[in-house]
Amino acid sequence: MKSYYCYVTNVLLDKSNHSDEHVIPNSLGGKLKSKKLLSKEVNNKFGETIDAELAKAIKFHSLLNLKRQDGQNAKISGANSKGVKYNIIDKKTGIQAPRAPRTIKVNNKIVIEILSYQKDQYINSFLKKNPNASIETLNVREKTVSNNKGVTVYPYSGFDPIPNYNCFRAIVKIILNYYLLNSGSAAQVKKAIKFVMGENDERKIVQYYFTEDKVFNVNISNTYHLIYLRGDQNQKVVYGYLELYNVHCFIVVLSTDYYGDDFEKIYCLDVIDFKEVNATGSLFLYRSQILSLPCPGPKDLSQQYKKRMRKFARKHEVSIRFKKRV
Repeated sequence: MKSYYCYVTNVLLDKSNHSDEHVIPNSLGGKLKSKKLLSKEVNNKFGETIDAELAKAIKFHSLLNLKRQDGQNAKISGANSKGVKYNIIDKKTGIQAPRAPRTIKVNNKIVIEILSYQKDQYINSFLKKNPNASIETLNVREKTVSNNKGVTVYPYSGFDPIPNYNCFRAIVKIILNYYLLNSGSAAQVKKAIKFVMGENDERKIVQYYFTEDKVFNVNISNTYHLIYLRGDQNQKVVYGYLELYNVHCFIVVLSTDYYGDDFEKIYCLDVIDFKEVNATGSLFLYRSQILSLPCPGPKDLSQQYKKRMRKFARKHEVSIRFKKRV
């Protein structure tokens, strides 16, 4: 029986310490997983750090209220054009965000104004802090909660290019997971492993990369995740292409000193119906192209990203407002 080791700590994996590592994080709707990659301790550490950072930066799953294997989608905050804050429930619904009770004067009396759905919570909290008081002593006025029906609510964050080193570490981990799951050798991708661990800041390992639309053929109209992996003995490289929600697209260079066999692997997940689907296609890059890829992406990164984001927004009928830096 073959033994498997955690690719970070090199500890032998067994029933006492293995855990399900999602190739694509669960928070992004990942389905493919394995107990042959990371120990429970390392998996939990990455889940609480770099995977959590990536989930904050990419909130498409929450916006569309899509299915995931475990847990709940993260909350999204936003505001309408007048600056009124909302908690977005899904792409069609938002509820006015909680706010501190306001003290106002009505008919020469001091009144506490509170959003209607916060009333019980506020009263219970007040009575707990003031046990000798009674409900009658409170002069509370409810303010009807405003929903975003007929009003455009723009999310605050989660729909721009990923912002930091930890997010890029999580992106590399996705390609690294898929490579090792398909019998790749950890010895050949040490630089990539160190990058995921945070011990290597070699940014050339990962960058935004936007392909032509027809490089990969996926015969579905739904939004999907796609992973493409290629090992090229002649070019001495192993690299992967990652596409998340058809918007965030990356090249990840796992090795520039590869000496194994040639191979290609492709995986595609329909994130709407939550099922694996067939995909075909190939992305060939010369070694010189890989070594000269601009980081963190092409000069027109902003325009390329906006183009894909607008296409996503039209397809799913959502409203996105870009930050000035994008």
